[in-house]
Amino acid sequence: MMRGSRGLVCFLWGCALAWPQGFNFHAGVTYPAQNGPVSAVKGDFNGDGKLDVAVGNAASSSVSVFLGKGDGTFGSASTVAVPGGCVVASLTAADINGDGKTDLVVVCSYQTTVWTLPGLGNGQFGTPIPTLLPAPALVGFSEGDFQLAAVADFTGDGRPDLVIGLGGGSSGFDTISLNLMKGNGDGTFQAPTVIIPSGTLLPTNMVAADFDGDGNQDLAVAEVDQNSLVSEIQIWRGNGKGSFQALAGNTIPILPLLGFLIETDVNGDGIPDLVVSGTPTGGSGASSSLLVFVGIGGGALKQTYSATETGFLFALMAADLRGTGKPDLIEVAGATDALTSGGSFGLAVRAGNGDGTFQSAEPVPFPANLEPWCNGVVSGDWNGDGSVDLAFASIPAGTIWGNHSNGGGIQDVIAAYQSLGPGGLVVILNALTPTPAIGYVVNGASFQPGIESGSWVTIGGMNLANTNPGRTWRPNEIVNGNLPMSLDGVSVTIDGKPAFVYYISPTQINVQAPTDAVTGPVAVVVHNNGQVSAPVMAQMQTYAPAFFLYSGTNYAITSHYPDYGLVGNPAVIPGTVAAKPGDVLILWGTGFGPTNPAQPAGVEVSGAPVAVTAPVITVGGAVASLIGVALSPGNAGLYQVAIQLPASLPSGALAVQASQGGVQSPTGVVIFAAGQ
Repeated sequence: MMRGSRGLVCFLWGCALAWPQGFNFHAGVTYPAQNGPVSAVKGDFNGDGKLDVAVGNAASSSVSVFLGKGDGTFGSASTVAVPGGCVVASLTAADINGDGKTDLVVVCSYQTTVWTLPGLGNGQFGTPIPTLLPAPALVGFSEGDFQLAAVADFTGDGRPDLVIGLGGGSSGFDTISLNLMKGNGDGTFQAPTVIIPSGTLLPTNMVAADFDGDGNQDLAVAEVDQNSLVSEIQIWRGNGKGSFQALAGNTIPILPLLGFLIETDVNGDGIPDLVVSGTPTGGSGASSSLLVFVGIGGGALKQTYSATETGFLFALMAADLRGTGKPDLIEVAGATDALTSGGSFGLAVRAGNGDGTFQSAEPVPFPANLEPWCNGVVSGDWNGDGSVDLAFASIPAGTIWGNHSNGGGIQDVIAAYQSLGPGGLVVILNALTPTPAIGYVVNGASFQPGIESGSWVTIGGMNLANTNPGRTWRPNEIVNGNLPMSLDGVSVTIDGKPAFVYYISPTQINVQAPTDAVTGPVAVVVHNNGQVSAPVMAQMQTYAPAFFLYSGTNYAITSHYPDYGLVGNPAVIPGTVAAKPGDVLILWGTGFGPTNPAQPAGVEVSGAPVAVTAPVITVGGAVASLIGVALSPGNAGLYQVAIQLPASLPSGALAVQASQGGVQSPTGVVIFAAGQ
């Protein structure tokens, strides 16, 4: 585009502001962690606006922190040791101590300590802060898949609290209570107060959300009657002060002990819904059922969907993987012999229909020799392309869990975790191209409405390209002086004619408008690897004069003739100098209309075609002497506007404006002069 025209940074990098029907994923990439990585959580741990992932290593008593680079890759892990031989099988990311930085809450599974790892805001963590428990925390897989830890503000004081399941009896599993531990705001939690006492009903799974719409956090709890083996889901309504009231329960025909519970909005009505899995009551244990309960207001639930799968559904997660605005389901499924004989664990996805139902499960491939664990799957846009990606903490394939159940209760469980081998974080990028959406179409120099045939145009929006970070065209993509009409599968049409693509990114495209004699509204459409945006109208004009600006300023990019030194306010733009009265300057712009000879768009300029209509240029309100306006040789759509400043000028920032064919360039653009 602009060879030899330095400093057009603002244009290049952007100073202005039918969805896929199936799933498609790139091959997974593995990042080594330590021994027994079984839990994972996402967050921005270094404050750079890019998602990071922390992985809990149960056998190494540590957390591996992987800092995201924003392009789908992660740096090598840094390691945070968790004291006391902690079985790190549960991680939550939240600001626990109120310093505005993301901390990690580690519940030591089947042990009696909760640790807060205070985030320092730079990807590192400070000295772990302990809170002791009066009984073992039933969190993570053991005799069942206990899902009994949630961090949220249950007391309305702005401090995160902890709801946790505590075990009792000789085995540690004989009794289970659910308890609230109020946050102190310093990384510690108060002694537990009972929500659900130990008794016949055993809580096994729990999630927090505002189920009744009163602005307070509630609990949804799956419970099993240990005598009758009848299970139910019950909403415990929070009053925002740390107390809970049980609402009517919903009986479920499954045992959620080998299952999972999640909250999501399956039908888009704004009311939280629930999805739960478990083994059928009275069944052989060789299959799992998936149930959906939609919220109908006031904390009430209604079952609307069920499905059956072979094996065990050990974990669930909801995310919009197809860009439909509707949640899809991610499942961690284990073969029937996964616990006892080293059978495989797999990852699968179900497309959500948006009405509370889901389509059949589709497997997600991942690297050999590793497999996901129950609490270790996370989702997020790792590469900034607008699509939701996946990642999971991975243990060695073929790990046999059942051989560690020797009747020793919790101690056997701890030994099982501590024997797990080395694993890692597996990152799986979404390969689907979501539908591009155009937010605006503006002049590439002024970032204001109004474009011209052959001028530079900036298109902003979402999902405009998959390339992240963005890029410009490469020299080998200009063939015999002809500019590319597509980069990395991204193309643009303006008034149905192909534009010439200079820069692409997920949120911005810069193109040269095609040659077109039409004036008035024209349709602009973006094509991104088979997905097509809805058209957005732009105003095509014969003239749309505008000057390119130094990035982040309102100073026009200006060169001093004949040395081409850059002119500007040196206090604002280092390396520039002030203009002087009588100087000959070259302003760089676009949209200055037809030339003689005519120059077609999409072809590098040869010679210096002159603008047919000479503009009037004013500097500081005075008309400057126009030397000439011509397209810059070897570039495209870039005009050189040569003027001579008046012999007398005031000092400082002087407004510069072009008027051509009854159209004026935007106001507020200045050059800097040292007058006399």
